[in-house]
Amino acid sequence: RKAVADRLYLSPHTVRTHMQNVLGKLGVHSTLAAVALARRAGVGPVDQRVG
Repeated sequence: RKAVADRLYLSPHTVRTHMQNVLGKLGVHSTLAAVALARRAGVGPVDQRVG
């Protein structure tokens, strides 16, 4: 999360808060569960390259 915060010029706490809100809206408790939910919904593979 620190890498995300650094890249977006946000504090790690802000990223954590937003992530918790997103996970809550999805009804899951972890990013792994969110990825599994997305895959079951037919979302394609995520491009791992950072540009």
